[in-house]
Order: sequence, then structure tokens, then C-alpha cells
Amino acid sequence: MHMLTLAPARTSNVFRLRPFLTWIILTTLTLTPTSRGQTPGAPAEANAAGSLERATFHATALEKNPLGDPVEQPVLVYLPPSYREHPERRYPVVYLLHGLGMKPSDWEASWPGHLPLSERLDRASRAGEFPDMIVVYVNGANRYMGSLYMNSSIAGRWEDAVVRDLVSWIDQHYRTLRRASSRGVAGLSMGGFGALRFGFLHPDIFGAVYALSPAFIGFAADLSEQNPTAVATPGARSYAELQSLVAASRTRENYAGLIFICAAALSPAPEETPLPVKFPFFVRDDGQIIRNLPVYRQWMANMPLTMVDDHLREIRQLRGIGFDFGSNDHFRHIPLTVRALDKALTERAVPHVFEEFNGGHTTHTQERLVEHALPFLAKKLLFSPEKN
Repeated sequence: MHMLTLAPARTSNVFRLRPFLTWIILTTLTLTPTSRGQTPGAPAEANAAGSLERATFHATALEKNPLGDPVEQPVLVYLPPSYREHPERRYPVVYLLHGLGMKPSDWEASWPGHLPLSERLDRASRAGEFPDMIVVYVNGANRYMGSLYMNSSIAGRWEDAVVRDLVSWIDQHYRTLRRASSRGVAGLSMGGFGALRFGFLHPDIFGAVYALSPAFIGFAADLSEQNPTAVATPGARSYAELQSLVAASRTRENYAGLIFICAAALSPAPEETPLPVKFPFFVRDDGQIIRNLPVYRQWMANMPLTMVDDHLREIRQLRGIGFDFGSNDHFRHIPLTVRALDKALTERAVPHVFEEFNGGHTTHTQERLVEHALPFLAKKLLFSPEKN
């Protein structure tokens, strides 16, 4: 394990609390309009040499999805400074997954002392911190706030939308190196969960993975029967009512709404009423919270911590695995489960990088991404078209 050295966390009113779940999983970024956005093929504004293109792609996997989320999905594509200067050159791609309550454009948030991510990438390119790469800001937000980047019978096939539809669209529209050894995936919180799953399940698509403060990767502490609110809220007849009941509780660790969002991805059950999911915990007549074992095991099968054994062969195919977390993360399951993931990979002799820093869930996220995650991925991915 390596300790990540970061400056003390800075408090900013840009990180505001929402009434419901955004304050549970991730603070929300206030956006400042940027003039860097373009559509594919349109002239990009030469701001510090790089360019950021805003577009939509057709996600076939989301056609007729039950929540009515758009089939035309937003995507932001950062093209490095050398992209237009060297039209013969092809590039590795890193797919960037946001957290619950976020959207792709939140990576471009700007306020005094904080640059949009694209400008930080420009600076890193000029400084030679890592070779130029294409960075794709992926959308994983649905009508339930977050899809966990998974296929669901009630929330849509988001995993297929990214792994199949988006990757194909990017390869068709940009000069990419079209192979797993030149594709990486990184993510924050819910996105860290998604990044690890994508890497563990699809080494034929992604060659390296880095997860920042990955959430939900295993059961522990506040994400377990130890948390009395980690069950369905009694009386909720719809997702909207559940939101209202959780917000009214004013309890930081009221996870009922969060558990529902996870259940929509991990244990959807369209036949159930009034909520179309099954939960991993329930309350006995004596008031004790116990595990609903079939559903609990269903969740575990899709949690990266458990997937280490079930998908060890695929994991060994990856060129690189990295992850980090803050020791003061207010999601108490994250330090426990990420340390357990480090232990599991170490015991199975799977090479990886694990970094712990003194901070919280979103402490210096941009610095961790630009100064640690992307350089790590750049070292693991192939930049030459001749090599495999």
C-alpha cells in the first residue's frame, strides 16, 4: 500500500447538499458554462490547444427502457493538444465514469481556484505528465439518479450502452487505438464500482482500470444490516414517496433510498409491488434486521470484492488495476471494503496499486484523477499501433 500525499481538503460552497441522495453518495458540482464544447467534426476552440467535444450517441441498448431515459445519450470527448496537429496519429482512450448524483458535464465544473477537467488535462499534456490520450466523459445518470452502469430489467441496459454502444461509437468517430490494451476505464464512487466491474468482466474491452473511492464493492458497516436504515422505508409506494420519506428523516445514514437505487441495478424485480425491486435485508417481527439471503447473494455476485474469485481468470488478463480511498470517508463501508479488495488481490498474487490518503469521499478528486489515476493508466496502456 502507498500513502497518497495531498494537501488538506478545502471547503467550498460549490459542494452543496441536496435534500435527498446527492448528499448521501456524492456532493454535487455547480457548473460554469464553458465555450470549449463542440460537436464531432465542428471546429474546436483552441483553448490551451486541446478541445472538448459535446455530442450525443445512439445507445441501442437503451431503446424502450422502462424508465424512459433518452436513447440519445450525452457524451463529452476530450481530445488532447496533439490530436489536430497529427491527423495520422491514433490514441488510447480512457473512459471516465461519474458518481451517483453527477452527470458528465460536472467534470467541467469551474470556480475560483478550480479549473475544468479539460484545462487540467491540457496543463498535464504541456507539462509532459503523461502521454496524450483521449478521455471520454461517460453518462451513467438515469431517472433513479444513478444506474450503477449495470443492465437492469427495470432501469435499462446501461452496461451494454457503455461497453458495446459507446465504445463502438467512439471508435467510429475518433482516431482511437481499437483494442483492449489501449483502453482504460476510471471512475469515482459509483463510477469506481462501475470501473472495477467493467475491468473484471470485460478485459477484452478495457485493458486497465483505476477506481477512486469506489462505493458498493462489498457489504460492510453502513452498507449492511448494521445500519438500521439499510432497508426499505415502510409505507413507500413509489420511488418519489421514498425520496420524500428519506429527505424528511434528516438522517445522514438513512440509506433506504440509496439501497433502492442499488436494488434497481442489482436485484430488479418487475413483478414486485409496490416497489419493483427485492432488498438484501428485511425486518423481522421482533424488529431485528436480517439478511434476505437469496438477494444478498445476488448482490454479492456483482460486487467487485466477491468477483475476485468468480472472475479471477478475467482479472489476471488486465494490464493494470489501481484504486484509492480517503481514510476519513463518511461512507464507512468504503475504507473497509477497499482494504479487503487490496487484501484479496494480494493473496491471489494479482498485481495492483492501492493508495490511501488522509481525506474524505471527494477530497481533491481532480488531483487524484489527473496526478495519479491517469498517469497510472498511461503507464499500463499501449500507445503504439504496432504492438498488441
